[in-house]
Amino acid sequence: MTNSNYKLTKEDFNQINKRSLFTFQLGWNYERMQASGYLYMILPQLRKMYGDGTPELKEMMKVHTQFFNTSPFFHTIIAGFDLAMEEKDGVGSKDAVNGIKTG
Repeated sequence: MTNSNYKLTKEDFNQINKRSLFTFQLGWNYERMQASGYLYMILPQLRKMYGDGTPELKEMMKVHTQFFNTSPFFHTIIAGFDLAMEEKDGVGSKDAVNGIKTG
């Protein structure tokens, strides 16, 4: 279950930007493209939303390790849409999140 008291803050988005600048492309591979870098970029916020080690966190981590490929200029915009949907709907947004990420 999503932590209903948690709202994304400016510090969260600053952390996402720092992680995206320095590590987003490091996990690139031919099978899932940028998925591991994307998950690493938003993982602290997922932990805040779902709690550490919860089944919901594990489920959403699996969703975020599916194929993802975009321009390095737009991945933070996609992350913003993604996290806003997850903040509002929690695990119930996983199909919509996957749709946003894969087009």
